[in-house]
Amino acid sequence: MSERTPAALWEAIRRGRLPVVCDAASCTDGLGTMAELAAASSRYHALRFVDAVEFVADRVLARLTVSSPIGSMALHPTCSGVHLEEATR
Repeated sequence: MSERTPAALWEAIRRGRLPVVCDAASCTDGLGTMAELAAASSRYHALRFVDAVEFVADRVLARLTVSSPIGSMALHPTCSGVHLEEATR
């Protein structure tokens, strides 16, 4: 799968023009690692994997209108999400 997946994603994202948005941090982390290995010796160097939380923060939140704000909320980051944050610093 580590050989077939980058090739399939490469075509799906228009040869690197779009990011691959993953809805689970563990998948983002795993696919990112796989892509790094594939890019070391191939054309897949432009594969970009983005966690859904990061994608929403970067590209969606600024376009939203908050009509009913809440006073507070609790957020529990997943282990994979924390690992991704550390890996991208």
